Amino acid sequence: GMLAQVLRYSARGRRTIVMTTHNLPRGLELGDEIAIIAEGRIVYHEERPEKDVESFAGTYARYTGGRR
Repeated sequence: GMLAQVLRYSARGRRTIVMTTHNLPRGLELGDEIAIIAEGRIVYHEERPEKDVESFAGTYARYTGGRR
């Protein structure tokens, strides 16, 4: 889609883009790094995890208490 094209184009220029989403599949697809924010704090951060969406959903639930 258009968002993926914009992100790929911007990455060539060594730019940093911060994207927020509750859409885990989209975030895992587009992000080079993934962070989880809970109660205003970054509680999890890593370079693109080698996890599928279901596995990452479990990680997300652990760090957020299941809130989405």
